[in-house]
Amino acid sequence: MFSIIMTIFTLTSSFANEPAQINTSHRFSNTSDGLKTKTTSVDYRSNRRDIFWSYEDAQESAHDFNFGFTNTDAEYLGEISGNKLYAGYGRKWNANSYTSGKLGLHKLDYKKKSSTTPFAQIGQRIRLDKNTLDLNINYDFLFINGGVPGPYENKLKRIQTDLRGVYSPKDFLRIPYQLEYSKISQSNSNNRQSISVLGGSSYPIWFWIGYRVERLSYDRRDLGYWSPEKFISHGPQVEWSQTFFSKLTAKVSYLYSFIKEDDFESGNSYYASTALEYGSRNSWVGGVSLFRNKSQQNSSEWWSEGGELYFSYSF
Repeated sequence: MFSIIMTIFTLTSSFANEPAQINTSHRFSNTSDGLKTKTTSVDYRSNRRDIFWSYEDAQESAHDFNFGFTNTDAEYLGEISGNKLYAGYGRKWNANSYTSGKLGLHKLDYKKKSSTTPFAQIGQRIRLDKNTLDLNINYDFLFINGGVPGPYENKLKRIQTDLRGVYSPKDFLRIPYQLEYSKISQSNSNNRQSISVLGGSSYPIWFWIGYRVERLSYDRRDLGYWSPEKFISHGPQVEWSQTFFSKLTAKVSYLYSFIKEDDFESGNSYYASTALEYGSRNSWVGGVSLFRNKSQQNSSEWWSEGGELYFSYSF
C-alpha cells in the first residue's frame, strides 16, 4: 500500500508547477435527536488551487490531480460507518475559470447491512467582473447531512445541483446567494434558495452585517428525515474575522432567524460559530472551529452542536 501511495505522489508531482497541498480535517457533531457523528478526511492535491483567493505565485493555467478519502463513524440506534475513496482532475483555464471532477466509491454500513454507491462530482468556478460563481453537481449517499433515520435505513442517494455566488457591486456591499436542487431516491426532491445583503469591509478587518432570507421545499414529507413542504427563514446575520500577530486569526459568525414551517406555528432559530487558526495559508495553517444550531417552535425544540479540527500543508 505504501509503495502504491508513493507512486501516485510521484506521478502527480511530475505534472505540478506549483506547491502541492495536503488537507486534513476531523469533524464531530451531536444532535438532540440522538445522532452522533465523527468524520475524518484527507485530501491530496498536486497543485493547491483557489481562483477566488489566489495563492502566492499561482500559475495562469495548470493541470491538477487529487485523491483522498473520508471516513465517517456515527451512531443512531445502531452503529453507522461510511467510507469514501476518490480521485480527481482539475483544469485551470485562466485566472478566472477552473473546472474539476471527482470519481470514487462510497460504502455505507448500518446495523450490519452494507451498501455501496458510485460517487461523482463535477465543479466549475468562474470570476465574472463583480461576480464569483461556484457550480457543483454531485451524486452520493444522502446520509452525511440528511437527518435520521431514513437515509441510513434505506441507503438513500441523491443527485444535487448547487450554485453559489457572490455579487459585489461596491467595496462595502456583498450579496451572497445560493440556488440548490436535489433529486432524492424514493421519488422525492427539494429546492433551496437563499440570499443575503451584507454591508461592511474585507480589510484590514473582515466585518459584514446584514439580513438573510432562505426558502426550502420538498415535493413530499418523508417520515424518515426532515423534509418540509414549505420552510421559510429570515433574519439578521453578522460575520467577523481578524488576524493578530500576522498568523493568529479569530473568526465569529452569528445568524438569527424567524422561521415558518408548513402549517406549524412560527418559531425562531440561531446558528453561531467561532474559529481560531494559526499559520499562513501559503505554507501551512491549522485551526479549530465550534458551532451550535438551535431552533424552537412552541414546545418543540431541536439543536445540533459540534466542531472541526483542520490542518493544511503546502510543499
